[in-house]
Amino acid sequence: MHSAGLRAVADCGAWYAGLRRSALAARITAELGNYSTAIDGVAVVFTAADLDRTLSAPAIPVATIGADARSLRWAWATATERQPADMRSLELRRTGQRLGLAELCTPTLSLRPRISADHLAETESGRETSTDHRTGVDTECSLDAADDLAALVGAVAVQLTGIGPFLRFPNAAGGCDVALVDADAIPLADPSVADFSTALTDLATLQPGTQAESAMSSAWTQPSWAALDHRAALHGLATRLGWHTRWHAADTMPHAETPKADSESHQEMLACAVDDGLSQLELRFTAAGRLSISPQ
Repeated sequence: MHSAGLRAVADCGAWYAGLRRSALAARITAELGNYSTAIDGVAVVFTAADLDRTLSAPAIPVATIGADARSLRWAWATATERQPADMRSLELRRTGQRLGLAELCTPTLSLRPRISADHLAETESGRETSTDHRTGVDTECSLDAADDLAALVGAVAVQLTGIGPFLRFPNAAGGCDVALVDADAIPLADPSVADFSTALTDLATLQPGTQAESAMSSAWTQPSWAALDHRAALHGLATRLGWHTRWHAADTMPHAETPKADSESHQEMLACAVDDGLSQLELRFTAAGRLSISPQ
């Protein structure tokens, strides 16, 4: 499967999805205190530690990931006459048709590992394993691969629908399901630039191939997509929230620091001023698209 397009959309949705998850966790914690998360049919149920109080929200199905993390079936493709597809799930297919992303329009995706130099070296050393072609994550551990794939499709779904956050839950077949939490049932205020500034370090320091510790209390890992291109993550976030952005060339040498010969500060850098009408934030990015300097 060629998923460059999906990775690009996931990068756009990474920071928006992260902020939505934090906002929902804060809202539920304020009402329930310590809580657990569970899936109950077509709903996500949040239960207080004392078991006396609950909150629930509709779960919008996104996709099912196979037990070996080698296949993915979109929820819109499982529709029947008795159980039609959720219109919000169908939005992913419509967007795929509009953008020319075949992965979003194909009912079932087969995920085949690629042969890499690392894989060949491991095979020669006697370790039989395979490397996931999406991120280079070793698929010997299907849980890690499933988390990574869930993070990918979850970030894509949140960005394209504006609904979320997404959650990953195990299913009876040994795989996992990815669903969106319809937060309209638990209204959330849109994140502000100030909220973004507070969460920025956690969002930007998540490295590809790792998983963030989720603020959502659950018996299962809740993965987060680590954006490869932070510029795309900022663009997607600002587009979703209607923030004004102004991109401009940044100084080659940050502040008054003296760069070393091999310093990244010699690369061409780009800066972006983000404004939500209440506060402003200036960020700088390396030529590789990574956040370079802490917001000032």
